[in-house]
Amino acid sequence: MAELATNDIIYPPREELLCKECRNCVVITYDLETTGLCSDDEIVQIGAYAHVPSRELFSQYVLPHRRRIHVDASAKIGLQVCAGSLLDTRTNEVLPTVPEAEGLQQFLTWLSYQRADSHGVVLVSHGAIFLDIPVLMGALWRHHMQQDFFEVVKGFCDSNAIFQEDKCKRHKSLSLQSLYEDIVGPRREVHRAEGDARDLHTLLLRHFNVESLSLDIPMLERYTYTSPCMEHYAEWKLYLDVELVGLRNIVKDWKNQSERKKKIILKNLVAAGYNMQNVQREYALSESKLQFKLRLKNNIQRMKNERESYLSDTAGVHINEVVNTVVRYFTRAQQ
Repeated sequence: MAELATNDIIYPPREELLCKECRNCVVITYDLETTGLCSDDEIVQIGAYAHVPSRELFSQYVLPHRRRIHVDASAKIGLQVCAGSLLDTRTNEVLPTVPEAEGLQQFLTWLSYQRADSHGVVLVSHGAIFLDIPVLMGALWRHHMQQDFFEVVKGFCDSNAIFQEDKCKRHKSLSLQSLYEDIVGPRREVHRAEGDARDLHTLLLRHFNVESLSLDIPMLERYTYTSPCMEHYAEWKLYLDVELVGLRNIVKDWKNQSERKKKIILKNLVAAGYNMQNVQREYALSESKLQFKLRLKNNIQRMKNERESYLSDTAGVHINEVVNTVVRYFTRAQQ
């Protein structure tokens, strides 16, 4: 990915699903353990499970380039970089690792084998757009491997969207652990990529009441996006994360709403092309608050008409709520 100029604006991608001619794909579940929960973090482990042509697990530990796992992530996944090696803190065992590029190549070789004579592979992960896809794309960019990867991997699916769409609303949480316990049964939570990939596959089989996963399952097809779409999404997510930091003062003093809702309000602004600098400029150049509100409202409405989807994650708040929040911030700032 090319470096962005400071005035470049990235918009969320429009949903691009696999065409019907490209649906003859092997569906493989996968998971990543990462050095943290940010889009620019690194891979620590790649895990995947293929049900066909044979039931086979893939697992490879990766030594992160920055040789560091964030404290909270380390406590959760039980992995730590120590003296240049990857340590399993639960067993005090030093794990065999490879550099990131070699780990990606091994994964690609394994996927190529699983592909057999199909059109390609679709990778399914739980909550993929929040972390796994941006982190994986970042690793592919670093080693200029995205073109080779996309020759094999034709699409990505986020299983979180499938359960979010579940009309029954019977699940207390959409985490993999909670869903598995609700639908399949007891599960030991260990946060290892290969086990999470296998358990996600089991969960989806049980949820759909099928013997194998394919894009003939409508909900699976509905949330399977093309690889180029996910590459665009990863660029958007990196850009979004930076711009959200710059805009956070707008909602900092809004104490009556959840952090989730505050974040969605700011996502609406970023998705409509705003950052702190240009929204300040537009407010300053507007002849009145009414003019500013109309411009802001029209731009957000245009974004919602053209780009709002599961990928943008901007639904759930009314346009007027976004606009009024911004206006209140500038009104307070002038007092």
